[in-house]
Parts: sequence; C-alpha cells; structure tokens
Amino acid sequence: MPFFEGFYLLDAEGTAREKSMMDRLARDGAWPETWWDLDWVPFATDICGQLLVLEARSGKVIEFIHDDDLRPRHEETLEAFLGAYADELESGRRALRQGYIVDLEDHDAQLTRAQERADARTQESRRALRTLLGLAALILVLIGLLVFWTWA
Repeated sequence: MPFFEGFYLLDAEGTAREKSMMDRLARDGAWPETWWDLDWVPFATDICGQLLVLEARSGKVIEFIHDDDLRPRHEETLEAFLGAYADELESGRRALRQGYIVDLEDHDAQLTRAQERADARTQESRRALRTLLGLAALILVLIGLLVFWTWA
C-alpha cells in the first residue's frame, strides 16, 4: 500500500534487494559517479524507479529520481521527515486518501483536474452523438426524398 504520496515502504528484504541492485549498477560504472551513492539506503519506492533513501553518512532523507540528476533533499533526518508528515497530518494539510498520505491541496487539485477531464470527455461524447443523430436524420430525409422522387 502506498504511504508517502505514492511511495511504498520497503520491508527489510525489499531494502536489501534495492540496495544491492543499485550498488551493483553504480559499481558497474555504466552511470555517472553522482547517479547513485553507495551510502544511500532505500526505505521506500514508487515501483517506477524512484526511491526515498536515507544517506548513511548524514542521516538525510533524499529522493532518488532514476532518470534525472535532481536529488531533492526532504529533511535532515529520518525522524524529521516522519515528524513533518505527522505534523502535516495533525494540522490537516495532509490526510490519508485511498490508502496513502497525500497533500490535500495537491490531491484536491488533481481530483478537480480529473473531473474536468471527465466532464470534457462527456461533452465531446454528447457532441459526437448529436452529430451522429443529425447525420442519421439527414440520411433518413435523403432516403425519404429518394423514395418520393422514385414514386413520383
């Protein structure tokens, strides 16, 4: 179940598996040195290659984005990272939605955009149906005229 805005917490086995794979990829040298730090320990994944990692040297929480050099630092410590989530839950800025913690402002905006897209699709479908019905009516009129001229 997602926990941190689409990130799933890794269990010990998942952490070991991700760490081993990423360390192996970094050691193989196919990536720039800054791509993966051997001191990073993943603790959450979005299952698409992004990870939340704990930097062993400093204790900082960093987001690893697999296809970008950007490495956002979320908090100075894991305790601060979890504390920030707890504070935002208590203040009402974040809430549990569909099994994971979301930023309510972002979540509401996403729901609004999704509803707007659904409404636009409904309107397009209605326009297409009206056009189709109009064409069907035109065809019926033409058939009627053809029958009338044939009988006349």
